[in-house]
Amino acid sequence: MATGCGGSGSGSSPPPPSGGNPLPPQPFARAARIPTRPTYEQQVAVAPAAPFDVGIEIDWHVDAVNGDDAAPGTLEAPFRTLERARSVAAEQDVIGLTRGQTHFRSFVSALPETITQSVVGYGDSVLPATISAGQSLAGHVFTLHADNIYRTSITLPRPHLPGGSGISNSATTYPFVRFGDREFQWVVGQPTIGENLASMASLGGDLFALNVAGSPVADIRDDPNAATQFDLYVRLSDLSDPTGQELVTLSHTNAYVWASELLQDVRLGDAHGKDTTGSDPTRDAIPTLRRIEVFGAGTHAWVGTCNVDGFRARGLPRPGMFGHAEGRAAGGGLHLFSARNRPSQIPDIRGLDIEGFTHALYGHSSASSDTIAQRIEVSETEQEGFTNFRVRNCGSGITLDAKSGRPVVREGIKVSCEVDFVEVETAMITESPASLDGGGVVIFSPLRKNKHNLSTLRTGSADHAYRKVTFFSPRIDVKDFTRDLAIVVGKPTSAPSLLLEDCDLPLHPDYTFKIGTGGEDQGKFHLRLSGSTVIGDSFDALRERYPESFQATGDTAFAFADLRSRSAVRNRLNSRGVGNTVDESTTLLRSDGSAAQRPG
Repeated sequence: MATGCGGSGSGSSPPPPSGGNPLPPQPFARAARIPTRPTYEQQVAVAPAAPFDVGIEIDWHVDAVNGDDAAPGTLEAPFRTLERARSVAAEQDVIGLTRGQTHFRSFVSALPETITQSVVGYGDSVLPATISAGQSLAGHVFTLHADNIYRTSITLPRPHLPGGSGISNSATTYPFVRFGDREFQWVVGQPTIGENLASMASLGGDLFALNVAGSPVADIRDDPNAATQFDLYVRLSDLSDPTGQELVTLSHTNAYVWASELLQDVRLGDAHGKDTTGSDPTRDAIPTLRRIEVFGAGTHAWVGTCNVDGFRARGLPRPGMFGHAEGRAAGGGLHLFSARNRPSQIPDIRGLDIEGFTHALYGHSSASSDTIAQRIEVSETEQEGFTNFRVRNCGSGITLDAKSGRPVVREGIKVSCEVDFVEVETAMITESPASLDGGGVVIFSPLRKNKHNLSTLRTGSADHAYRKVTFFSPRIDVKDFTRDLAIVVGKPTSAPSLLLEDCDLPLHPDYTFKIGTGGEDQGKFHLRLSGSTVIGDSFDALRERYPESFQATGDTAFAFADLRSRSAVRNRLNSRGVGNTVDESTTLLRSDGSAAQRPG
């Protein structure tokens, strides 16, 4: 069964938000519904039975260590490279890559970068097979430059081309170096390579600098003469000679493009382009991703339509791109993009674990399409080592865009599994309906930005619903910092709705969320509170920001500025022309969380 998918919390006090102050006492709050979650290390340490059951017949086998491209490609006599297997495989064949090995993308290949065969990891290693878009430097000889800085020459397969998409082969070249899981810091920004190397000598950690061979320009992003030959300078944290060590430098824009049926038990990364990997957006083929990880993504990790049963993505912020200061890649962890209209497509998404992106789950269309899916469904996974929907340090948990004023996902998104969102600015941003129905926790980011909100509603049809979700926001002492339940973009002709059902929000004024409009240029929304929803100082009495309508039913508990009775709440709303329903079963709270008026 899936890890991290169960358990409601006990009646003990909930943990403080990451990076924030401890939560104050909550006199009226029910037992917080905080899920019991394994650590990331526990999640990825789940070992499959040996040998690993692939569950599918493999036509061609690849062993990057013991294989031979002159062999027949059988289990007993495997090929050495994926490129050799691709050269003989039929379009619908299955290629197996030995688990626990790194399979580097060929530096020079006549084959197209789009793979039509299914690719799976096989063998008895607990680690997946890794497809690297980089090149190994283990065979390079490094010479001492000075100050424990070593130099070697490398060849990148294509020149510097700024802008564009990695999938479309026109991406900005951001060559990074890694040593195992250690990512190197790029020392860049000085006028000459000599000055960069002088800076490198005074810094600690794993470092690299790069320039076009023979060029005095220190930043290849600004060098119009960027070609394929480069001087690479490396300084390891232990000051040792990197010769013979397993360093990897990023060489290709992407780790292939996929037009296959299945991608299973594979890690993909080391791409320097905007899009690390993804499906071919122009084809009908919709790959299934099963137990897949994308690492080191600078913008988008996976781009394209797909079905998912266990997907993990890790962003690697790139200097000069937005999100870098927050420790985030500039795009989406799972970017459901299509260059074709797919009005009847319903992606089946199960098991997401996304960390360090501007958007965790992102939906966007191209200039040639306006519908990427009919709707998106996110549900529970049974894959070992994968949580249902885990998000860490992302600007938003879910973002779905529009094209020409129409939502790219017509019927929106429905999440039926438990969510575990930590350090986000906004839970959901959509143009179409969206709901978190499976409960869980949303903890907002401690970053000192000027706004947190549960939802951003971009159209009148962007109705959002949260059910059995516990929300926390860290205390931030910034004068203009605000927290809004929802922001309505523009002024749509009809007001969208926000439903909080059996949810818990903090009571203390330092953590409170406001409701109503966000300003003169923003619209209003209908607010529906049902069940044991607990909200802090809900209405901003000073600015008189009110929703389009207000409804509090069931055993809802809520605060309303300085008002202390339900009748006073109704009178205030009526005087502002706000339609309302406030049941006698509700509890009115003071700003400190104590009950001002109980049911009855």
